[in-house]
Amino acid sequence: MHIAARPPADRAGKLLAEGPEASLAAALTRHIRLCAAVTTAAASVAWAIAGPIGTRGRADTVALVAW
Repeated sequence: MHIAARPPADRAGKLLAEGPEASLAAALTRHIRLCAAVTTAAASVAWAIAGPIGTRGRADTVALVAW
């Protein structure tokens, strides 16, 4: 959403002509991949830490909350 809400640079006319797929595709894909990697890492670390401390169900819940 942040990328879509950002005002275009000095080439606004060109961006309007090419459409959202062409102007946002690479940046949006990169942002989605980064968010997915960070979320996966956070949930995995939370699950790994909570596993030895409590039950498997509790570790799953902790990972879900970290997600």
